[in-house]
Amino acid sequence: MSDIDRVAELYASAVFSKDEQAFLALYDENVVVFDAWEEWLYRGRQAWSGMVRGWFGGLGEERVRVTFAPIYCHIENDAAIWCANVRYAGLSAADEELNAIENRLSWGLRRHEGRWRIVHEHTSAPADFKTHKLKLPT
Repeated sequence: MSDIDRVAELYASAVFSKDEQAFLALYDENVVVFDAWEEWLYRGRQAWSGMVRGWFGGLGEERVRVTFAPIYCHIENDAAIWCANVRYAGLSAADEELNAIENRLSWGLRRHEGRWRIVHEHTSAPADFKTHKLKLPT
């Protein structure tokens, strides 16, 4: 397991427990996020925190289980690129899966003072040229 896979584990744990502080601690202060929902761009952890607060706060009793299928990892000195398919499964209070969505995720990370932080995140899903609908993973 790479150090970056550990970041992914911490991400999944923070999302499941709706721990905004632990989630945001994974991101650099000056992170740039291209998210697949709502906003075109989030510039900085402060801007990103509003999305996170709304996401976690809007879940109510539900939780989200995040699973990653890593595709690529390259670490060179204090910089890394990590790409994965990611699945977000909404769970009821009784731990029953209610819904799920999958997309692609790429991280650019920087190690500073021994800790990896996400400096760039990009999530996406391909769209069909004819229908303009998102394609599901095969």
